[in-house]
Amino acid sequence: MRTYFLSSVKCFAANAQDFTSFHLKLLQESSPKEWIEEETSTCMLNATFLDDEQVDGIHLVTDPILVAQLKNFLGECARGPKSKFPVMWSVHLTSKNIRKLESQPHFVIPKPYGTRFLLYVDPSGQIYLENYAQNIFRIDDDHTIKFISSDGQSVTDTILDGVITRVADKRRPDAGRLTFVIMDAILCRGVSLKQMNIKQRIAFVRDEIMQPRLNNPAIIHDKEVFNLDIVECKESYEAEDFMTEEFRNEIFKYSLLSLIFIPRDKVYTCGTCDDVYQWVENDVCRGVFLLKIPKTTSRTNNFDQKFGELHVSSWNNSRFDAIKLTDELRLLDGRIIDCIYVDNQWIFQKLRNDRKHPNVREAAENSLELMRDPITRTRLLKSLEISRNLQH
Repeated sequence: MRTYFLSSVKCFAANAQDFTSFHLKLLQESSPKEWIEEETSTCMLNATFLDDEQVDGIHLVTDPILVAQLKNFLGECARGPKSKFPVMWSVHLTSKNIRKLESQPHFVIPKPYGTRFLLYVDPSGQIYLENYAQNIFRIDDDHTIKFISSDGQSVTDTILDGVITRVADKRRPDAGRLTFVIMDAILCRGVSLKQMNIKQRIAFVRDEIMQPRLNNPAIIHDKEVFNLDIVECKESYEAEDFMTEEFRNEIFKYSLLSLIFIPRDKVYTCGTCDDVYQWVENDVCRGVFLLKIPKTTSRTNNFDQKFGELHVSSWNNSRFDAIKLTDELRLLDGRIIDCIYVDNQWIFQKLRNDRKHPNVREAAENSLELMRDPITRTRLLKSLEISRNLQH
């Protein structure tokens, strides 16, 4: 372990062996009987790993007891809810909050397009992944990824937060290669990273997991279900480095979605964080909603309905807007859908099987606000220049 981080680390146990005992004890003391009925009813037996795409070497876990245990354990480690995907969420960077970026020092990381997962390596080395809808997937033994530390030991007891994407640069020999891009981490080799800042967490995982893979490429085999990569973390005023053509076309092998700004002293905090900002250049207005089609009367039928209701997560009034129904949408009542806002109306884009909850109301409202008052690159860089003096 890297001793220069240990002062900011809270360990679950004194060493990895004790953590393994802690983990097994936690699973044994869990009460799966209380969750079996719920997990059996909510487990999506037809769920696929990536947007209705089957990936060789990865299978959905359908055992409700194991699913419940893993969801409970990951929630415990992240100190978050067991009923929701337990990760740290950003909010849109808007004209309302950009001044906070100017007044507080931040780090910045690039985020690729893709599907977000938690990757968990258990004490035996088995690898599981949890997605936004809290489906649990397992990597088959013959397609597993070898995690070897700098001291030559197998890496276990690890929880990584990242995005599954593909290498976008067609000029590269690995073009199209499925890759798990590490953007954050909760646990590494039995050490909790939650009390570190994002730069320390990234550096710890780079030293313990990524650098040994680069130094020993022989451990990487052709059947690995996906490759591993990790983002770079910079001071916020260096964000322009991630906007250059060189970075997009030569350095970063993936399609760039956004930049994430995280306060310098921010520990890993599960849930929506109002001080963690996502900036998307030339972003379209989009929202993720629960589609509800109003029930018809006995004198009418479903095809008489012209509009469906778009609902968000809200404690009082979840109805957010309406959408014109198509034949395709009429079959998606009660499902989570992705929409974009064009010409003063919401347009259906795709079904979101990877999610079981829509956007919260604030996220949907912020998306509309950004359409009316976008944060341009020039405006962002001006604010980041103001923040430069805070970070020296």
